[in-house]
Amino acid sequence: MKMNVFNLALKVSNTVMEYLMICFALCIFSVSKEYIYMQDMECALYHSLALEVVRVQTIAGENLDALKVYVGVLRKYFPGRPSLLNFLQRLHDYLQSAEEEIDPEALSSFLKKQSVDSYLPSTEKWIGCAGSKPQYRSYPCGLWTMFHTLTVTADTVNQYEVSGNDPREVLHGVQSFVKYFFGCRECSKEFQKMAATIDSTVNSSADAVYWLWLAHNMANARLKGDITEDPENPKVQFPTWNMCPQCYFENSSGNWNKSEVMKFLRSHYGMSNIKLDGVVFMTGEKNIQTIQLLALNKIGIQKSGYFSQADMNFCAFVYVLVAVLLILCYYFFITRRRQKYSFKNKYSSV
Repeated sequence: MKMNVFNLALKVSNTVMEYLMICFALCIFSVSKEYIYMQDMECALYHSLALEVVRVQTIAGENLDALKVYVGVLRKYFPGRPSLLNFLQRLHDYLQSAEEEIDPEALSSFLKKQSVDSYLPSTEKWIGCAGSKPQYRSYPCGLWTMFHTLTVTADTVNQYEVSGNDPREVLHGVQSFVKYFFGCRECSKEFQKMAATIDSTVNSSADAVYWLWLAHNMANARLKGDITEDPENPKVQFPTWNMCPQCYFENSSGNWNKSEVMKFLRSHYGMSNIKLDGVVFMTGEKNIQTIQLLALNKIGIQKSGYFSQADMNFCAFVYVLVAVLLILCYYFFITRRRQKYSFKNKYSSV
């Protein structure tokens, strides 16, 4: 009888510990996966507008039209703080009012205008895109991150709204900026070669997400071993097998599972995976917690990711419940043991 009770207690303890480990693993996985950083995207946005666009000699004709397309995409799909979204709206209106030409110096002055509720953050402090040395990663990494996020945000909008948006809209915005303003002209030429396939292969916002991912991996393959490559962060095909094993077909390093890749991209560049570390606010600007909520309200959807808020709430509930059961089991058996020894000692002394 005693052995049966002991075995039962052991089984209960093992079961409880298994539940604890499962819940712990789920919770840790959901908070330790690789994030993208709003700070990197804001840095890339600032660099693209305040350092790249304004250095051209004239902004007129085709490149003015290209700038309007680029800013129009940013205004619609950049998941930023309220003050930055207000700034992008002002910049969009400013550009639309120009019919023939904009003086780069006048545009530079416009970009520097700041108020607590409308401004372009002037920062280049990289976090997720920081390289092992200042010349590595940084701006190109931030730009790719921003471009991917724009395609995923547009895709998310189109999943939840019957908006009639052009599925190629974001890619055309990216193409417009890279063609006329991106400082690396060789990179621009290579991108234009790839962009020639956009109109014939992209028929949905999901196609746009996938096309940009393919283009990025092609660029990584081309630049692998280049002098611009960070030796501590080599160019690889993204995502790696460690990041997303289900994105690869079994026993294959080059054949992608498209449906799993899309799931990964939507999660990795989705709203719930954007961290706000390093974002600096002006005095009086809205609280940091309001940013993602406002951006979510803007596109009218709930957060997406491998784990929803309901999943996390359930995980926390099970974790607490199992912990309480473990404590009760411990208390029950310790109390019984003390009563047993107390009774034994009492009668053994008689």
